[in-house]
Amino acid sequence: MALNELRPLKIKVGSKIIAEELRIRVQGSKNMTLLPDFFVVEIYNLGDDDMYTLNNGGKLSVTGQDGGLLCSGEIDDIYTKIVQTNRITSISVVDGKSFWATRINKSFGGGSSVKTTFESIVSGAYRGAFCASDVRMTRGQTYTGRVAENVSMLAKSVHGRAYITNGTVYISTKGMAAETITIDESDVINQDDSATGLKIVQVSVKGYPIGALTVLGRRKYRLVSQKFSADNYEGPWESHLILVIEEDVSYGGMEGG
Repeated sequence: MALNELRPLKIKVGSKIIAEELRIRVQGSKNMTLLPDFFVVEIYNLGDDDMYTLNNGGKLSVTGQDGGLLCSGEIDDIYTKIVQTNRITSISVVDGKSFWATRINKSFGGGSSVKTTFESIVSGAYRGAFCASDVRMTRGQTYTGRVAENVSMLAKSVHGRAYITNGTVYISTKGMAAETITIDESDVINQDDSATGLKIVQVSVKGYPIGALTVLGRRKYRLVSQKFSADNYEGPWESHLILVIEEDVSYGGMEGG
């Protein structure tokens, strides 16, 4: 395959693009939870300057077709192996690692709202949209332990779901989201209604936002998971989306995180 025929994958470390015109593999999954997401990125024959950038970058992102953000996170480990005549650099990337490790011991007085509490306790990640009807707590509360567990509890109190994606924490309730997207049916390779209220869709390797309300055909879904395996040179080039019809989810079925 000629260089100008490489499938569209782009790696950025910090603000710098690396591995241009090199073979890249990326696989992993993004999920609508507060648990960290894990990805593996492989680069063939990375140059010394790009290796220096990688070793000192801290965070890495990969974009796919049409510039959609496929994955991003903290660089957790880097190692190199020789396969035949190629030097392959493997990078472990974790989204939400710092947030998951963060703990809290903080008190709030009565009358504090769920939204302001959420905004006050989130650390180790960016704060995303609070897409829920806010309520005030009648009594004071003390939050201790892992921040993620406390955010999950706050989400339940407004009948919502908390999740982290691309280093940002959101809370969303049924019918509300930080964004709404439309999946172009020309990008759909295969789709299957595997269970009541659940659809699995195989699409081109694009970066769709987890947690978004998603329009496909004449229906609206919640995008709860995206699993992908992509090689910009040859081999796998597929992304599987799990879409949920929220009206079919039992009361409380998606609350928490």
